[in-house]
Amino acid sequence: VRGPPKVIHHSSLVAGAAVTAAGEMSIAYGVPLSLSNWSGHYAPPPSCLGAVLEALAWLGAATGAWGAQ
Repeated sequence: VRGPPKVIHHSSLVAGAAVTAAGEMSIAYGVPLSLSNWSGHYAPPPSCLGAVLEALAWLGAATGAWGAQ
């Protein structure tokens, strides 16, 4: 299919519903650099980082390398 790419805004994925966690992750060449709970839309508490690390571990990510901020 040709044409402009479809744009999906991240905040529309859950249509404003509650989320377990939100924030930012930085990854370079497959190496985790940083993890934070910074989000302008959802304002998650710092405790959400634990849920993120658990989910990443469940998915097989090497969570010991993450530098939680």
